[in-house]
Amino acid sequence: MQQRGWKHLGRVKAVSVTAIWHRFESDRLVWHYGNALDLPAQGLLGRTTAGIRFADYRADTAAVDTRKLWIQLDWMR
Repeated sequence: MQQRGWKHLGRVKAVSVTAIWHRFESDRLVWHYGNALDLPAQGLLGRTTAGIRFADYRADTAAVDTRKLWIQLDWMR
C-alpha cells in the first residue's frame, strides 16, 4: 500500500491518495484467483468530503475481469 497526502491542493484540504494491490490465492490448493488494484482519493471542500475510487480486478481462475469507478460526496451540517 502506498499513500500520499497534502494539507492543501488548491481549494481542497486534507487530500489523500492511496494505491492498494491485492493478490487473491487459495489457502489450500495453491490457486491464484486474480489480482486487484484499488485507487481511492478524497479531500475536504468546505463542509463536503469528496471521494473518488477506482477498482480493477483481473481474474485468473475465478470470476471475470471487473472495473468500477465511483464518486462519493458527504456533507456535514
